[in-house]
Amino acid sequence: MPQRRHARLFELATAVPLIGWLILGITGTMWQVGHESLDLARSFHTAAAITTLSHMAVTVFFGLQVVLIIIRHVPERKAPGVLPRAAAIIGAFTPAAFLFIPRENLSGPMQIVSATLVMAGAAASTYVGSWLGRSFSIFPQARQLVTRGPYRWVRHPLYVAEQIATFGVMLQFAQPWSLIVALGSVATQFPRMRYEEQVLTDAYPSYRDYAARTARLVPYIY
Repeated sequence: MPQRRHARLFELATAVPLIGWLILGITGTMWQVGHESLDLARSFHTAAAITTLSHMAVTVFFGLQVVLIIIRHVPERKAPGVLPRAAAIIGAFTPAAFLFIPRENLSGPMQIVSATLVMAGAAASTYVGSWLGRSFSIFPQARQLVTRGPYRWVRHPLYVAEQIATFGVMLQFAQPWSLIVALGSVATQFPRMRYEEQVLTDAYPSYRDYAARTARLVPYIY
């Protein structure tokens, strides 16, 4: 028991930079929500209201990640080597490259499309994350096998949800650079998925049968 407690404390300590990054994201989106709420109180606009809801959805997802990182199980197995960790970091943080691209002045309809995609992706990510629970990981690690809820339909529903939000954010920045970043984000998920599937197969022999009957990203297609 003391050894397991020490392992949990070590896990939490190593996750401090990620928790800090998520808290920074929560602070930024909450500031946006507060600013936008004041504007909505003065003059209501559908596009602005949906944008505010999208920021609230992102904040909830960030907050859920902080909670899951704190309460998650100690991993039973980790992918060995540097490459799996590098793939996870690149896959998780590629969308941050949007910050280096000039913003677009979106029309009302395009703002609604963008905000709707972000809100849908963030809400879906929160739903998937709630099923993943204490198995949540950024790096390829086996904490507990989850095959229920959205995981009945695809093996990586969280990545699907996050990419929906990513394409919503993409619309807010100058083209074609933001499209390149969004497509790059999609591409980086494939090695990440491969490493995760390998470590889950090694840790849980039943994962092989689960993978054989469950699509990776799109039900009945891929």
